[in-house]
Amino acid sequence: MGRYQIPVQECAGQVMVVDADWAQNDYWAYQTAGGWMPSEVRWVDATTKPLFADAHQLDAFSPLLACYANGDPRFIQFGIPANGKIAVLTRTVGPRSQLLPPADSRTSHLLPMVEKLYLTAGDRVAGEYPSIPMIGSAYIRTDEWQCVVVERGAAPKR
Repeated sequence: MGRYQIPVQECAGQVMVVDADWAQNDYWAYQTAGGWMPSEVRWVDATTKPLFADAHQLDAFSPLLACYANGDPRFIQFGIPANGKIAVLTRTVGPRSQLLPPADSRTSHLLPMVEKLYLTAGDRVAGEYPSIPMIGSAYIRTDEWQCVVVERGAAPKR
């Protein structure tokens, strides 16, 4: 007997980069599907962006920005081709609030990306928080990955 499979798989997580004064919060959502499936991702602020590897991937996904009647963005629609993958990033930056120290764990699936793309000289992974669902599809079950906290070090002196 066959089992029902979720047509679109989604994983999401957060990377928080902080220094003494500010915090950058990057919310990542990743979607894939075994066969062509329509999907959508909620629009958050003016910084929600689908990321495409090249123009061919852009053409294959055919993204469309759906807006409210007043012109404000509502969500991004796209078709996920068979075995296609898409990443969506929403970034917010603002004053750093006082937070509890992060848990001293290193379990997030985002760690390899953080180590490759986020860490610069003097930075360190301070730990993890539970991720806060931010973007992604409202109708797809999302596997939430732990939020990775990066403490920004002092810029190297030249």
